[in-house]
Amino acid sequence: MPVTVKNTGLPKVPAGSSDLVMQIIEEVKKNPMTARELALENARLMAYGARQANKAGIKERGVPCVIHESRSRQRSS
Repeated sequence: MPVTVKNTGLPKVPAGSSDLVMQIIEEVKKNPMTARELALENARLMAYGARQANKAGIKERGVPCVIHESRSRQRSS
């Protein structure tokens, strides 16, 4: 019987690229982000998310509704 895998929303990794993924993981383990780099990356990602939400017309008060709707769609598929 085939196994059904739930869609996680994560991009699929092309076949044969697991070596590349493992190399990236090892590099990050050897050279982790500093606290400052992490804070800068967090700020960059927060700004990106705010721009995307603004483009979609999502206000902060509407975030719980968007999450609820998304989870409902995932459960029904």
